[in-house]
Amino acid sequence: MTNESTDRALLDFITLVDAGDYTNIVVEVRAAGVSYKGRLISEVAYRRSITTVVEKGNAASTAALYRQYEQMAEEKRAENARRVAGRPDTPTPTVPEALHILVGEGDSAQVWRLRLEAIDGWTLLSFTVDATEA
Repeated sequence: MTNESTDRALLDFITLVDAGDYTNIVVEVRAAGVSYKGRLISEVAYRRSITTVVEKGNAASTAALYRQYEQMAEEKRAENARRVAGRPDTPTPTVPEALHILVGEGDSAQVWRLRLEAIDGWTLLSFTVDATEA
């Protein structure tokens, strides 16, 4: 699926999760014959998880680079929030480039980034919103 052919509902869910970390959307996606079942996460959360892993390893000295990627994702989120706020001269929010998903829990949890073009199909398993954050 490309952004043009990706199911609009899936793009909407990805966009919603990217806007803030207060939604809990669990999906199963199929890409290249593999099924991934987990919770959608924002690009910010995805980048943060990578930074955390790098900081814990013996390559911690390179963590500054990954913190920059995390900062860029936060800036993208803020820009999209400004766009959603509806300033007349502001273009619509940037369409997501990828789906980020947390598979598993605890120490065995893994984060995955799947290109939208790689997704063959998907199903929604649950959708909740943390009202204290929204």
